Amino acid sequence: MRFLLLFLSVITLISCNRTPQQNYWVEKINAEELSRVILTYANELKHEKRMRLEDSKVSYKDHIHIIHMEFISQDILELKEARELLVDIVEGFLDRLNDDPYLERDSEGPITADNLEIYVNFQSYFGEYDDQFYVGWMGLNNGSSYFYAFDIKQFEEIDWWHYRSEWYYKSRQFVEIERAAEEGYQAAHPADEAQTITEFNSTPKARKFNTIVPNTGIPHYAPNPNVPNPNIPNPNIPNPNSPNPNSPNSKSQVPSSFRPLLSS
Repeated sequence: MRFLLLFLSVITLISCNRTPQQNYWVEKINAEELSRVILTYANELKHEKRMRLEDSKVSYKDHIHIIHMEFISQDILELKEARELLVDIVEGFLDRLNDDPYLERDSEGPITADNLEIYVNFQSYFGEYDDQFYVGWMGLNNGSSYFYAFDIKQFEEIDWWHYRSEWYYKSRQFVEIERAAEEGYQAAHPADEAQTITEFNSTPKARKFNTIVPNTGIPHYAPNPNVPNPNIPNPNIPNPNSPNPNSPNSKSQVPSSFRPLLSS
């Protein structure tokens, strides 16, 4: 009994001196600022790249681990164009993340492509039902780039499809080399009369080739006032196929059905 009373006394003293534990949330990252950067950049891509953000999420523990984004697009792109688009998206997003002072404490050093998961689903009917060799889906995951043709969307009918995978740093290297080569060629071969600029519409069958006359901004399809149009007759140049009104035989050259109207 004596030991029981002593035990109860100790329990009472411990319970009286116990401080209740406080439960509260600890903010690990600046989620509001990160959401602002993602949505602001997605809005730029909507206007500049014709891409729409479908979903985004962030995985983290003490720091940002993975930023996941999913886009859809109606563009029709070949492999080279799709690679350039992916590199532009990734590099533009990394610049915005690493230049934001409010996100410095949320990452262990600079955020790189290894911290991004970006997926783009191309949903054009032309690619799905007409020409399936255009890129239908591309992504960045674990530092690698993936490009799949539209035939991947027929997985219920076929068990194989066309694709290409490569390390992302190689994708960026390819784009940098190709752009540098194009700039070097343009610098070494300046156009004498006109500079041809090629633009691609969302449909490959509707490609525009706009030739801009230097220092004028006039496209090739705009009429040049200094160059006569052969389809428009010049009143100052006589047409050998037209009747001469001063000739006495001019009426004989006019069809008989119109002579009464002209003679009156």
